[in-house]
Amino acid sequence: MTTLDELTLMAKEQAEAGTSANWTPAEILTALDITFIREWNTILASAPYERINSIAVTSDDDGVIPFPSLSTGSGDTAKVFHNIIQVSDGVNIFRETRVDLVPPTITGQAYAYYLTGDSLYVLPRTAQSLQVLVNCRPVSPRNLVNGSSTVDFPDDGIILLAMGAAALMLARGGTEASAAASILNLAMQVREDMLASMRRRTGNPRFMRYPDTASQWGSR
Repeated sequence: MTTLDELTLMAKEQAEAGTSANWTPAEILTALDITFIREWNTILASAPYERINSIAVTSDDDGVIPFPSLSTGSGDTAKVFHNIIQVSDGVNIFRETRVDLVPPTITGQAYAYYLTGDSLYVLPRTAQSLQVLVNCRPVSPRNLVNGSSTVDFPDDGIILLAMGAAALMLARGGTEASAAASILNLAMQVREDMLASMRRRTGNPRFMRYPDTASQWGSR
């Protein structure tokens, strides 16, 4: 496991800065933060169950669940909402629909939800107690408690964060574009190896498939 202080030093070393003061701690932290979020977005797109969180929530009287309520924890243990995987009332799995397919008035339980803006809307539009399964990313470097806090990232890919941050730092001035490009090319192989390792954890083959679910076929 790597601490924020260790990762900061790794980023400077990747930029061949060593003890150089070319970049302030704030600038390095910004570069690490951008890279961390980018790489976790890539991980969760490739391996959507790498980090999951099940949250018990109650929609308001209009059936609304704001996205911020799907993030939990605080400090170094925060879990930041990324994507919705499943919505359930504990018995029934709700299907996702679109707002333009929803009639103005719905009577009876629809077992459905849609997304608009920064909120999830359940149907019918009433208060309901639900279990929402989401994938999430850990707290980013900028929001860690201090330099001794652990950066939550796969061990075999932690160098990616240092490489990505170094590339951003080098590219900033425009005079080290070739060096930044070289680092990004090396990072690409590290990323592919890390993602391949994650995909190998399951014995199920990964196929291209239609984006709907079995529950959307036939009638209930």
